[in-house]
Amino acid sequence: MICREFAKKVDTNSWVLTKKAGFLSTISAKGNGGFDMADKLGIFVSTEENWDHLLGIARAAVAKGKELIIFFTHRGTLLCKRPDFKELAKAVEGRGKMSLCLVSWNAHNLGEDHTVPGIPEKDFATQARHGELIEEMDRYLVL
Repeated sequence: MICREFAKKVDTNSWVLTKKAGFLSTISAKGNGGFDMADKLGIFVSTEENWDHLLGIARAAVAKGKELIIFFTHRGTLLCKRPDFKELAKAVEGRGKMSLCLVSWNAHNLGEDHTVPGIPEKDFATQARHGELIEEMDRYLVL
């Protein structure tokens, strides 16, 4: 994946999201130019491998005044149990929403308490919720 390969080369505290011809085209380091992206960025998180990238992109989007919509599924739900997950919740607070796939949560035996910073229990949902969220997004990124 081009974005993933590029993302490995930049500092996660200096992300800039850009678009070209209406599509998210690059995730680049500050100072590399680009255009403003649309107002709502959706991030689909299906793996636990990209925590630093997710946090960096979220912070960059918020710094640009963008609304975030993040959906965790499959192994991405494992990120919700990280001790530092509250950093993402803090970045998103008041600037978007997060939800997750309850089936994935249960499949990975992550607990019945349904306590995750920034994700209310009502947002422990299904892939149908994911479909609804896609309708709200201007841009969509898969990690």
